[in-house]
Amino acid sequence: MDIDYIYISIDGGEQSNDPKMLKFLEVASNFFTNGTKVSIIHREINLGLTNHIVQAISEVLQNHKTIIVVEDDVALSNNFYTNMKSGLEILTSKGHLGLVGGFSPLNFSGPSLFKNRWRKTRYFPCWGWGCNLETWGKYKADLSCFELGKILTSSKSWNSLSKWQKSVWEHRFLRVQKDPLYTWDIQMQFTSFLHNFINIVPLYRFVDNEGFNDSRAVHTRGMKPKWFKNGIKNHQVLEKKHLKGVLNRTLEIIDANFIAGDTKLIKNQKNIRKYIDLMQKK
Repeated sequence: MDIDYIYISIDGGEQSNDPKMLKFLEVASNFFTNGTKVSIIHREINLGLTNHIVQAISEVLQNHKTIIVVEDDVALSNNFYTNMKSGLEILTSKGHLGLVGGFSPLNFSGPSLFKNRWRKTRYFPCWGWGCNLETWGKYKADLSCFELGKILTSSKSWNSLSKWQKSVWEHRFLRVQKDPLYTWDIQMQFTSFLHNFINIVPLYRFVDNEGFNDSRAVHTRGMKPKWFKNGIKNHQVLEKKHLKGVLNRTLEIIDANFIAGDTKLIKNQKNIRKYIDLMQKK
């Protein structure tokens, strides 16, 4: 499928002026079909992770109703754009505010019991995702204006979490409330809870994160988790029907363990517990 517009936003700073980077920018438009309008924005100064991605998304949505966001460490299947466009159309047709993501803990690796379909999730899938202008308009990187202990109490999505899960997320929200420049995606999860977004992701992933074990990364400098090391094996075009019932609820439990890390069932919770203890002492 042809892509009408591609925006490549490069944050400023010394690394962005590396000769290899500059050479890539010269030929970047050659990677797309002749009908694709490629716009390259090279920032004069380094805005940092949060400011850069928020500004870039906001700029694109001044001229378009929807956006599909791919960061530089995300690998895509050959049907990524087709699937994401379909997902955005589903949300629009149903009048839902929400996010479309391409990542799932499950990966297609041959004949499967279920065809790849969209499924609902309360979580924000930040590796290859999309939304419309109205959904993005709800987002705020600075959470200082919110009283975290009260603002989420009327949220159906938030109230579906366990006490432990709420505790984990409250402390994550407190972290970015104190330092909005720490990251941008936790704030999107807050927005998703607050406004009861209807988020949809695939049963089997069609994006992957290649940014692990990289000293240049901000939050993925550690080794890639073992369950993650599968590459992208799914090149299916998703059906527009979405999963319901027991299977969707089961996958929500998997999301909580592997994507959100907000349950007590994985080793990472030891680190989260230490962090919470530290925050409580402050």
